[in-house]
Amino acid sequence: MKKRKTLISLALAAVMAFSAQGPALLAAEADTAGPETTVQEGQKEVRKGGRVKKEKVAEPEGAIGKDTAKKNALSDAGVTEEQAGKVMTRVSKLEDGTVVYKVHFTYNSQRYSYTINATSGAVTDKSTKAVTENDAKKAKGSGKHGKKEEVAEPEGAIGKDTAKKNALSDAGVTEEQAGKVMTRVSKLEDGTVVYKVHFTYNSQRYSYTINATSGEVSDKNTKAVTENDLKGSKRNRQP
Repeated sequence: MKKRKTLISLALAAVMAFSAQGPALLAAEADTAGPETTVQEGQKEVRKGGRVKKEKVAEPEGAIGKDTAKKNALSDAGVTEEQAGKVMTRVSKLEDGTVVYKVHFTYNSQRYSYTINATSGAVTDKSTKAVTENDAKKAKGSGKHGKKEEVAEPEGAIGKDTAKKNALSDAGVTEEQAGKVMTRVSKLEDGTVVYKVHFTYNSQRYSYTINATSGEVSDKNTKAVTENDLKGSKRNRQP
């Protein structure tokens, strides 16, 4: 009888010990495993086996819809749908759980980004930035290998020679000083055809964007050239 009581006492002690340590062990195991999900702006990320899979965000009940969100963004920017060209609109979710529409488009060499509340249609955030040279190259690329689309000069275009002269005149540089001048036909994301003019003078790299029909300078910038740029420029200069 005494032996039986001893065994019962030992069993009860083991149960009590597990009850006291069980939650701590489970918590430690959870910390070791790491979080299963993380929420970031726009979409929920579900981590499985080291991979990050974005969860699709559904439009809430009473949502204004992508078309209305697009119209609200364009109206706020004062840009027509024809001027904007391709408009990208997607459903997203902020960290506080608010569902919004993200609207992106480009006009007049500016990239517009809008955040539109999905239910009220109000503009909650907006920003603009200049389109970079790389953005322009991506816009012109086509096909699997990013082959550049050849841009034709529009009717009534001023021509490459006039575009070159306009750029040199604006910079106050003669053709002899500039040496080799690179001129090509290009197209901005809003569909405007332009000439891209590049030349180097006095250790400065000049880049001009000339409107193909009006001949006006729509954009220009200069930057200091590197030693390698100078070597390449000197090889192309006439004696």
